[in-house]
Amino acid sequence: MMGKPDGWVDVTSFVLVGWNVKEKGKWSNEEFKWRMEDFKGFLKGIWVGAGAGRKRVEVAVVTHGSFLRQLVKDGEFSARREMLENG
Repeated sequence: MMGKPDGWVDVTSFVLVGWNVKEKGKWSNEEFKWRMEDFKGFLKGIWVGAGAGRKRVEVAVVTHGSFLRQLVKDGEFSARREMLENG
């Protein structure tokens, strides 16, 4: 019997059927703006939660390149990023 090597995890049990169908629902292309605004709100919450006493907040974002390009092109996000980088 041929199995997976030791240490491998079968992640298929972690997702719902249809997780990758993006024709309708919150993951569809039509909902892109909503997802972007939702994510920016999440990031703002981190900044606000860090408080005025912290000079730097570091967040690692793992996403598709197109989503990240739209995020960093956003004027408000870019201004906040520059403010944090320049102290």
